[in-house]
Amino acid sequence: MKLCISEYPRDTKFLFAILDLSTFLEIEDRITYAIKEFEGKPDFHPALQLELARHHRIDHWIEPAFRQLISMPALTLSLDDVVRIGIQLTPL
Repeated sequence: MKLCISEYPRDTKFLFAILDLSTFLEIEDRITYAIKEFEGKPDFHPALQLELARHHRIDHWIEPAFRQLISMPALTLSLDDVVRIGIQLTPL
């Protein structure tokens, strides 16, 4: 039985795994699939978009993610978002 890609889950964790493994193995059609799925998610946070763009060299995501982040009030960002952006947090 052949499994169609549309039968796979489309949650963020699964898409991250596809993107990570496909980037490592240089499987272009699966990278494209993961990118399109992420772009179609209404809850795709710009901090996650920027993190994935930097980690997986998805250059066309960097500017829109950055623009969205700078237009957001800083207090709406969670600690996870701040770490995803790349800000190092150290205890005082």
